[in-house]
Amino acid sequence: MYIRKVNYKEEFIAYLQIEKQYASHTITAYRSDLEQFFIYINAVYGELQLAEISHSIIRSWIVSLMNDELTARSVNRKISTLKSYYHYLIRNKH
Repeated sequence: MYIRKVNYKEEFIAYLQIEKQYASHTITAYRSDLEQFFIYINAVYGELQLAEISHSIIRSWIVSLMNDELTARSVNRKISTLKSYYHYLIRNKH
């Protein structure tokens, strides 16, 4: 299992599908980006609560993406996904 608060991820995906009515390809990309982020966090830092994920941890993920030679466009999309996810969590007091 991923980070303990993984249910928030599925709530977020449902929000994008139902309320935002994002296209299926966009939903797939968001889900994939979040999965990659949580896999990285668990592999490098172990199981954390969402509140324990600091900006330095997020930065380390971004550095790892760049080290994997992803295009700037792909990295920026992943950053955008993560920002949207955290904004959703804040708006919904998670």
